Amino acid sequence: MMRQIWIILLREYLSRVRKRLFLIGTILGPVLMSGFMIIPLLLAGSEIQTPLRITVVDPSRVLYPMLYEALNDTLNDGGRRFELDRAINRDASVDSLSPYLTYALEEDLTDICLVLPLNLYDGGYGKIYSRKVGDFDIISRLSNEITEVIVHSRLEEHGFDSQEIGELTRPIELKTYKIEKGGAREGGFMQDFMGSWIFVMILYSTILLYGNTIQRSIIEEKGSRIIEVMLSTTTAYRMMWGKILGVGLVGMTQYAIWGIFGVIISTYAGGRTGVWAEMGQVPVSTFIYFILFFVLGYFLYSCLAAAIGAMVNSDHEAQQLQWPIVLLLVTPVMIGTVVAKDPSSNVATVTSLIPFFTPLLMFMRVNLYTPPAHEVVLSIILTVATIVILVSFTARIYRVGILMYGKRPTLRELARWTRQE
Repeated sequence: MMRQIWIILLREYLSRVRKRLFLIGTILGPVLMSGFMIIPLLLAGSEIQTPLRITVVDPSRVLYPMLYEALNDTLNDGGRRFELDRAINRDASVDSLSPYLTYALEEDLTDICLVLPLNLYDGGYGKIYSRKVGDFDIISRLSNEITEVIVHSRLEEHGFDSQEIGELTRPIELKTYKIEKGGAREGGFMQDFMGSWIFVMILYSTILLYGNTIQRSIIEEKGSRIIEVMLSTTTAYRMMWGKILGVGLVGMTQYAIWGIFGVIISTYAGGRTGVWAEMGQVPVSTFIYFILFFVLGYFLYSCLAAAIGAMVNSDHEAQQLQWPIVLLLVTPVMIGTVVAKDPSSNVATVTSLIPFFTPLLMFMRVNLYTPPAHEVVLSIILTVATIVILVSFTARIYRVGILMYGKRPTLRELARWTRQE
């Protein structure tokens, strides 16, 4: 029995690793992975080196000088990051300035028009006009500075010294430490958060990719009638296992190559700072859990893919039945935003124990938080139990389906296939 499975496994493995597509995917994988890891960090760490022109409408003439002093960031060339300009005299109403502001923005005479009405001290609200309203950092920075300026102004009105106010309201710097076995690790939030999402997306894409590979392989062999020749030498059960293990070994080979690439990157990052240092701090446990949950997710979804491949006669029919698999994989990605925010919450705990969500969500939890060991073990046991049940049902569907042609089976026929011994 094992010899026949091994022969089919070897055939599936060698036929795929020798393809040009495998080489291209293996080479592009690390390149894309590096891009996913490096580019966001580079972009996050880069600063725009062009001045931002801000036209300030300040009828009170009190806020503008304070805001000018507060927004004193400098560029690499020594120039001001925020070039503030006062719009108009105190006699003009804010409403009357609307045509001027619109003209200035449309003609690119300024980047932002900041309106600070007189009632700002009494519960009014400021306004920001711009052609680009998607820069949340700039909007947040302006809002914080205006708030601070207003607070300072109010306190000065009550007789407090400006310098003393600045000293008393000086922001406190907070450093983050992640508690792990054996101690605490400084920082870690950004690389853990970004690393978890990157690894989750790799898990999502590779589980779906290799599931599709099994599905298409069965459809092709079924269409060419090769499968009938193969069944003359072995059983459908052994053939299914040989196919699943062979394609899975292809995935592990690809991961091994990518892992070597990751070790090289980590070694290179060891003596460096900034982006490279962030990349070099991915814990070994992350890679171990990554392999573990890939194997679980692969067997889980490859069983479903094999069942679909055996039921249909063409790729078109397979695509119509594939949406449940995609939905089961997309759902944990969507829930992942909740899990990332609070990996110890009840929602995160319960959803990570659902076998079809476990490969992505439990992996994310163990990266962002140290869940109780019994939860991790329980999730693995539930997933393995689900795989065993799926293998039993898939083997029965596969045994009958690969020899059925023509009309796609109905649910009643599928139920009858699964009851046959």
